Amino acid sequence: MALKLAFAALLGVAAAAAALALDGGAPRPARPDDFAKPGPHHEHLRRQVGTWDAEVWVRPGPDGEAQESRGVEVNRMACGGKWLVTDYRSEGLDPPFEGHGLLGFDPVRKRYVGVWADGFKPSYVPIEGTCDGTGRVLTMLAEDRDHDGKLARYKHVTEFEDDDRRTYTTAVVGEDGTETVVVRIRYRRRR
Repeated sequence: MALKLAFAALLGVAAAAAALALDGGAPRPARPDDFAKPGPHHEHLRRQVGTWDAEVWVRPGPDGEAQESRGVEVNRMACGGKWLVTDYRSEGLDPPFEGHGLLGFDPVRKRYVGVWADGFKPSYVPIEGTCDGTGRVLTMLAEDRDHDGKLARYKHVTEFEDDDRRTYTTAVVGEDGTETVVVRIRYRRRR
C-alpha cells in the first residue's frame, strides 16, 4: 500500500512538472539569493554617486517668499551596491539645512523605495516610485506633513540632462491632481 501511495505521489509530481513545462513555467517565489547582487535598477541609482554642487530654489509655503541658496550633496553606494546613501548640506541658510536619504530598489514590489530625514522635520519620510526605461528620470511619491501640519502628497522628480547635470523638483500634489513646484535644485557634478 505504501508503495502505491509513493508511486501515485511521484506521478503527481511528474504531471505537475510537465504541466509547468507546457505552460512555460510558473513564476517561483523569490528566494534570498535572488537579491544577493545589484541589478540594472541599481545602476540607475549609481549615476548619482559623487559630490554635487547644488543651486537651490525653495518656496516654503503657498504664500511664502521664494528663497535661494547653495548646497553640497555627497552620494555613495552602500550594502554591496544596493543602496544609494545621500548626505546633503546647505550653504547660506540660517539655520543651515542638513538632510540624509537612503534609496534602493525592491525587486519584489518592483519599485524604488527609500526614506528621507532632515533637520526641519520631526520624523522621516518614506518614498517610493519608478524610473523611466533610460534611467534618466526617477519619479518618487511621498506623503508628508506640510507647513501647516496637514498631510500632503508630494512628487519628487530627478532628471538627468547628462552625466554631470541633473535637476531635482518637489511638487505638492493637490486633491485635483495639480502640481505646485516648491523646490527646484540644479546639480552639477564636481570634477
